[in-house]
Amino acid sequence: MRAAGEPHPDLEKGMFQEHCEMPGCDIEFQTTNYNVKTTPKQEYKIATGQLACPEVDTRDRKGRVVRVIKGIDKLKELPEARRAELVVAEIIAVVRRPVPMLRVFRFSPLTLLLPNLMDFDP
Repeated sequence: MRAAGEPHPDLEKGMFQEHCEMPGCDIEFQTTNYNVKTTPKQEYKIATGQLACPEVDTRDRKGRVVRVIKGIDKLKELPEARRAELVVAEIIAVVRRPVPMLRVFRFSPLTLLLPNLMDFDP
C-alpha cells in the first residue's frame, strides 16, 4: 500500500476525498493543541464551514475561548491572502495543516500567513 502519491489534479476535490471519503476518515483521534476528540472528516467540515465547531471544542479547561474558526470567505478577504492571491484550496490547506507538520514545513511560503489564517498560534 502506498502512503502517498501524486496530488489529485483538482486540489479541493482531492482534499475533500482524503478527509471525507478515504478509509480512516471517521476514526477519532485527539488533537495535541486543544485535546479535542475529532475525526479528519469533522475537522475538514469545520475548516470549510460545512459544520459548526462544537462550543466545547473552542474552550480550554478553564473555559477560555482558545480556538476561533475563521470562515473561508473571511480568510479569502484578508490582506495577506489577497496579496498572495491564494485560491480556496490553498487556504484550506493552511487551515487544515496539523500542528506537527508546521514544524516540518516551517519555511513554507504559506506559513507566513499562519497568524491570520490559522485558529491557533504554532
